[in-house]
Amino acid sequence: MFKRLRSYSHYIKHNFLTLAAAGCVLLLIAVQILLLGQAGRSYLSLVDRLEGEPLANQEGSRASVYDSPVLNRLTALRESSLLTVTMLEPASDPQVFVTVNGEPAGHFVEGEVAIKVYDGDYVEINASAVSRPVRFRLATADDKVAVPPNGLVLEGKPSIITVGKIKFR
Repeated sequence: MFKRLRSYSHYIKHNFLTLAAAGCVLLLIAVQILLLGQAGRSYLSLVDRLEGEPLANQEGSRASVYDSPVLNRLTALRESSLLTVTMLEPASDPQVFVTVNGEPAGHFVEGEVAIKVYDGDYVEINASAVSRPVRFRLATADDKVAVPPNGLVLEGKPSIITVGKIKFR
């Protein structure tokens, strides 16, 4: 009789553990499905609740400030610097613009463009719409940027002038 009772209790324990494991797997799948949507994520994920908003651009600067086109949550954590490109000759031209990683980042309406750059960004100046040679001066806001050097003057014929890949110290 005890043998039969022992096998019956073993059978109940085995079924209970199987059902508990299946329930945990189903609960895990349900939570993962809820985390796919933004509404469920704000309730279930502590990280998404505590995460802040990206910083706004500085107001009142003399040149318009453009964010790098590749701005997402990871770039907010990356080290950045402000690169100011000043158009020397001619003084200004709205058809000339700066590109960062192939995306337009600012036009030379006022003769100067300040852009936020990150390590590894590729910067070019598109002056193909101008009919005469152009000159630009690059200035960085701090000593974080190693390439291009601060105060670099670029000259070129009407074409795309390559500033190059941004490298930090």
